[in-house]
Order: sequence, then structure tokens, then C-alpha cells
Amino acid sequence: MNNLIKIEHSGQRVLTTEQLAQVYGCEAKQLLQNFNNNAARFTEGRHYFKLDGDALREFKGSIGSSKLSNNLKFAPNLILWTRRGASRHCKMLGTDQAWEMFDELEETYFNQKELPKLSVNPKYRTRMISTAVRDVEKTKEAIMKMFKVKDGIAYTKAMA
Repeated sequence: MNNLIKIEHSGQRVLTTEQLAQVYGCEAKQLLQNFNNNAARFTEGRHYFKLDGDALREFKGSIGSSKLSNNLKFAPNLILWTRRGASRHCKMLGTDQAWEMFDELEETYFNQKELPKLSVNPKYRTRMISTAVRDVEKTKEAIMKMFKVKDGIAYTKAMA
């Protein structure tokens, strides 16, 4: 699961049919058959994105030299599955592995939050770090005052 290449399309994390088949322990052909047999249950843009023509060429260019691009080199079209599409496939497959892996996908692949990137401006970065250090110091002083800590030792009054 951790070796999945992370793909985003239209602001969403998505999976290729091959990736989804790998995760669910089935053949990509089975997922496509289930999709074709239940096409009315899937909405493009909600459950999947179908790329072809210019959109596919642009997508292939955006993934660059990753392992994924070798598999797609001659593909005339591509389906990218959203979290909702992956969920539908999980229900149709109905295997224990598919259910377990969908839970794992939700927790680690689809819901993974990216950490904000620090500014490249070193002065701004230094100011952010200085502010954080100052806030930590103020918190430390407040805690020491609240618990009557002096020289690293907490003093309490004995209860009579």
C-alpha cells in the first residue's frame, strides 16, 4: 500500500484501474467488467475521471518519469478512480481483502494531508521560527507560574 504512486487529478487523490486492482487483489479486467455492468451507478467527475485525447496526453506529461508513465505509454484512454469510485468497486467485489484494503485506502491514501510548505524566503522563515520559539517560551513561563515551579522544582503546600 505504501508503494502506491500518489496521483491527483482535479484536486482529488485518485487511483488508476491497475492500482485499484493491485490493492483489492483482483484483475483490472474484473474492475472494468464490474464498471461496464454497473455504468449507471457511476457518475463521471464524482466516481471517476475518464481521460483521453489531449487530457490524457497532458496527464501523461504531468506524471513524468514515474513508473506509472511506462505502463501508460500506449494507452488510448485511462480511468482514474476517486475515493467514491473505489468504494463502489469495494462493494461490488465484496471480498474481505477489498473491504480491509478500502479502509486502509481511506486512512492512508485518500485522506492523507500534505504539510504546508515553508516559504522559500529565508527572512520570513526565520521570523516564523522566532515567533514559534517565543510562543513556546511564554507557554513554559505560564506553566511554571501556574505550578509554582522555581529552579526546575515544583513547590506545593502540604495539606493539613
